[in-house]
Amino acid sequence: MPDEDRTREDLICELRMLRAEIACLRGRLEEIDRPGDDRADMSRRSSESSADAGRPYRAQLEHRDRIEPSVRSGADDLNSALCAARAALDWLNGIVKSVADGLIVTDTSNRMVLINPAAERLLHADSCAVLGKPLDVAIEDEPLRERLKAALERKEPSDQFIFELPGEDPRIMQARTSLIHDAAGKEAGVVTIMTDVTEERAIDRMKTQFLARAAHQLRTPLTSIRGFSEILVTRDDIGEDERKKFLFHINKEAETLASMLRDILDVSRLESGLGYSLRRTRCDASGIVRRAVDSFRDSCKKHRIQVSMPDQLPQLLVDGGRIEQVLDNIIGNAIKYSPEGGNVRVIGRVVGDFLEVSVEDEGIGMTEDQAKRFFEKFYKADVSNTAPAGTGLGTTIVKHIVEAHGGRVWVDSVRGKGTAVRFTLPLASPKAEKRPSSQRPAPSRGRVT
Repeated sequence: MPDEDRTREDLICELRMLRAEIACLRGRLEEIDRPGDDRADMSRRSSESSADAGRPYRAQLEHRDRIEPSVRSGADDLNSALCAARAALDWLNGIVKSVADGLIVTDTSNRMVLINPAAERLLHADSCAVLGKPLDVAIEDEPLRERLKAALERKEPSDQFIFELPGEDPRIMQARTSLIHDAAGKEAGVVTIMTDVTEERAIDRMKTQFLARAAHQLRTPLTSIRGFSEILVTRDDIGEDERKKFLFHINKEAETLASMLRDILDVSRLESGLGYSLRRTRCDASGIVRRAVDSFRDSCKKHRIQVSMPDQLPQLLVDGGRIEQVLDNIIGNAIKYSPEGGNVRVIGRVVGDFLEVSVEDEGIGMTEDQAKRFFEKFYKADVSNTAPAGTGLGTTIVKHIVEAHGGRVWVDSVRGKGTAVRFTLPLASPKAEKRPSSQRPAPSRGRVT
């Protein structure tokens, strides 16, 4: 070490001496190049040896002047390359930070070398604390740590597994791992992407429940239709009244079956992106409402259906058949979920360029969480064996039909007191036809009591 220190000091001293000599040389050259008679006389009086001594210094300066542009150009190129590299690094960092899925990178020793903000939130980790640390230290959740280590040790080109993040709101995650190779093709680490699949798994569960429920509910009307029709075919001693009774049951079950199949086909169209083909015409709102209500009056002896509509209502610009489908579903739900009977009120009022229709019942109502999921596909608030029949698709279809018309639909409900389903539809006026669909009346937030 002492020898190295002396060598460093010697080099510094030599560089300082060289810099001083160059400064001296520059001053002498400036004096040589200075114009004027006095400078010319001094040059004539200088000795030949002094002139000869200045030539090497001039040559050094000329050499410096020749190479200086090249050095400056090279320095500029290096600076530009450095700026470009920094910009590319910032761009990549921005991409990694903006990825919605959790992303971590580990080296061949299972040390964490990169973690994006989404992964920090999922794993409750701080990048400053975990970078460079082994997985045993970087990840606190033991099941996740062991699953991740096992996947990394398999070192397969591509692997995936499911794990659950515990907490107040548990999340189901899908992790996918891929090997990283360097320029020489050698294994350099593993990148792991973690995706939140909680909602997808919930939908899969609801689909499974729907298939089981639909199979059961499709079998029920088919069994009834088959039984009554078999009696009619095989027996000749059936009286006219009894025959009409059997035909009535067959017709009723056929309508139930057709309604369920229509819901399934409608949702299939929505899932495929086809949507609804609406045939908009000018329709009488009161007529649509009364036709929908009349279809329930004879079959619902426990319930009193009341209709309240303004006397002078502008016409609607809607697909009348689809709106009757909406009312059939909403009124049907109000009756099904009011098993003890009571009043079902259908109320209409004009709000700006829209007609707002409310269907209110005095039934079992819903909790706040159930009301939030009211329009979800396959969702049924009551999945018990005693729950009313249905596919769980009707309210989803209602929502899509109303929104396809440029309206909106929402629900207010209080558990044990009742439910109110409200929706809006555009009036058939020139102002309503020109008005953008985004300009809709805000929903009232009254509660059902």
